[in-house]
Amino acid sequence: MKRGRFEITAEILREVTRTPNFAPTRLIAKTGVAYKFLYPLVSEGFLEFENMGKKRRRLRLTDKGRLFLKLYQPLEELFPLFQDKT
Repeated sequence: MKRGRFEITAEILREVTRTPNFAPTRLIAKTGVAYKFLYPLVSEGFLEFENMGKKRRRLRLTDKGRLFLKLYQPLEELFPLFQDKT
């Protein structure tokens, strides 16, 4: 089943929550999405970059990102029909 924009957003935000020290490249590899999905989340304020020194950056979940996950979870429970069963 093809993932939609909201499913991809939730997956990226959850992964940042689970593994906060992942570099953006590792996060992209782990979630299986392209960079084009990551940067809109930063520009819209769901994620922010944290500089860790020489060319090292990590992603951090913002309050807006936490709110998205908090509101998205009940929708997943209301509509289990749309969840991937694999």
